[in-house]
Amino acid sequence: MNKQFKPKDVPRLQSFLASRLEKLSQVSTFNWMGYDWQVCMEGGRLIHPQHPHEWYSPDCVQIAENNVLCLSIKEQPNVIKYWDGTIYYPKIGVGIVRSEQSFGLGTFTAKIQLAKGCNLWPSFWLTGSESWPPEIDICESWSDKKGSYFTFTIPQFPWLVPSWDTTYNVHYNDIQGVHQSTGSRRVSWCKQRNSPDSKFIEYQVERHADLVIFRVNGKIIKTYGHDVCQFVGDAPMYVIFNLWTESLDYKYDSPMLIKEFKYEPLAGV
Repeated sequence: MNKQFKPKDVPRLQSFLASRLEKLSQVSTFNWMGYDWQVCMEGGRLIHPQHPHEWYSPDCVQIAENNVLCLSIKEQPNVIKYWDGTIYYPKIGVGIVRSEQSFGLGTFTAKIQLAKGCNLWPSFWLTGSESWPPEIDICESWSDKKGSYFTFTIPQFPWLVPSWDTTYNVHYNDIQGVHQSTGSRRVSWCKQRNSPDSKFIEYQVERHADLVIFRVNGKIIKTYGHDVCQFVGDAPMYVIFNLWTESLDYKYDSPMLIKEFKYEPLAGV
């Protein structure tokens, strides 16, 4: 699982998953990397009303050899009754895990190989355990209709910047209680040249009360100071890994793989 994942490996991996993986469909909580995780969102929620085509399926969360966490997608129609009584009829199951524990200030690091496919939406992020926002997107990614995460950003015409659509962002409420965000920023190809769906990339955020630092493979790509962090502070946050789709117009080839997650609290906190 540590070597480069190739398309020709898909049948072999699918066979391995079917025969040897530890399926988590019968448990609501499991331990991985020393932490307990749930295959749902807060309160046991299994669907997002804005994405009624998919639901959070335990069958799409599996642990492979070398303790690699695999998130997948499958055709899996279901009937989900939401807390407000609304009934949804999602057609596909998707993988998501949320930490049972909430975390404060510190450094969050994960080594991830993104899923292969078209119009996929894999992410590694933090969300407030007591309210939303805050939210810190460490690696919120999108593959295009051709199955690529590579893109060009156009901050100011005619400049074109080759980048990966593996974005970082901070959501918060301002002093008037109005939702704001720093905006999704792509990772420059100059700072990270490996395709994120063919190699494991290390994504990291370092949280301080007045400073947030984003890194990719150890390189600082962005920092935010007091003007943003004053609205996030030391709010406790859950850790989430997910593999979603933007719509039913998608193609899924191979899973999202997470081979390491680490949290290091700030000294003295």
